[in-house]
Amino acid sequence: MRERWGAVGIATAAMFGFNAVARLIVWQASLVQDEEQILAGLLASIAAALLAAVAGVRWAYRYPMSRVVADLGLAIIVASLLAVVVGPYLGGSRPLVEGVGFAVRQFLFYGGVMAFGAMLGVLGTVTLGKDWKSRGWRLHEQRIRRGPRRVP
Repeated sequence: MRERWGAVGIATAAMFGFNAVARLIVWQASLVQDEEQILAGLLASIAAALLAAVAGVRWAYRYPMSRVVADLGLAIIVASLLAVVVGPYLGGSRPLVEGVGFAVRQFLFYGGVMAFGAMLGVLGTVTLGKDWKSRGWRLHEQRIRRGPRRVP
């Protein structure tokens, strides 16, 4: 149990960490131009999506799909909530300064980007036949083929 939630916590912290570092850099470097701020946020979102894709590959390889969806879904939702609630403090602001609508859009954008990355990682693993279920079926097939031949 500790191993399961530890991995989810590490994934959550890492995904939120990209957003936090980008906000801190924007704040400390005094990037006031919208283009610079958007670029920093976009790069952080892409990095978080790549991390989610790697996590999707790792989880899909090791665990059944129900656990993959639950663990990655929880990590993505919590990381997105942290980005909306805690992230503004790291950028020298406060949450909900721009309004609730902006916070909801930010949550949906960040969560959607990470979910898309995780989905690509999981689907790539399934497509290559390296997921938990496909490997199980392959082992089952090999056991059946190694068995004695049936005489008609």
